[in-house]
Amino acid sequence: MKNYSILIADSNSEEIVQLEDVLSEKFDILSADTDGIQALSDIVLLQPDIVIIDLILPGLDGIGVIEKCREELEEEKLPFFITLTSIGTQNVMEYLCGMGVDYCMMKPFQPAMLLHRMEQLIRLRTAHNKIQKTSREKRVYGLGNFCERNDIRRDVSLLTRDLGIPAHIKGYQYLRSGIVMAVEDNNMVNYITKLLYPAIAKEHKTTSSSVERAIRHAIDVAWNRGNQELLGEIFGSFVYSGHDRPTNSAFIAVIADRIRLEYQMSAS
Repeated sequence: MKNYSILIADSNSEEIVQLEDVLSEKFDILSADTDGIQALSDIVLLQPDIVIIDLILPGLDGIGVIEKCREELEEEKLPFFITLTSIGTQNVMEYLCGMGVDYCMMKPFQPAMLLHRMEQLIRLRTAHNKIQKTSREKRVYGLGNFCERNDIRRDVSLLTRDLGIPAHIKGYQYLRSGIVMAVEDNNMVNYITKLLYPAIAKEHKTTSSSVERAIRHAIDVAWNRGNQELLGEIFGSFVYSGHDRPTNSAFIAVIADRIRLEYQMSAS
């Protein structure tokens, strides 16, 4: 694993020292700032791989710094953002998720635990990059019917409409994209929050939280007013036992498995 560079932005100088002591063993620390304006300037200038930022900063708060970075930096140059906060309300968490923050660490915390989370994020990002590279290679070189993206998208569209999901709602578009991505690489559904939702959001120029809500609504529509016979055929006991609808990830995984199996059978 390459040496990742980090920038720390925290108004508490003691916390900065503690973080530097632990993180400097595995990361290159480019800067440690105590106010938001300086942090923004250093992020744009130094372009670190990871930014650890407190939400409460003088001059410009952490959310403001992240928003400005997204305005001023190209997407491929954006760092990981790990926020530090003692404010753990649902509204704050949803807002941070919608901004594409990679992880939120609640205060107080142990620096060693933050290090562990950073290593996990790096592994996830590495896996995501491999998935994207593999997907691009499949589209460039072609791997038979199974990798014909247009055919997959067509079949997914037909199946989701047959299930009773109206094509005019946003969740239909997001769900279709998510199923196609999951067909191409089933590992995507294992990291639905970190990989799949952001990938769908990027394709449709929206936020991960909007994607999650819209997909949940689309599945609710299908489950409550859709084709019960087809739902029963695909989801079996989930329907007939009266269980609550499957989670977003379970729904996408089951549909993707069905499509993938059909393509494998037709190719054999």
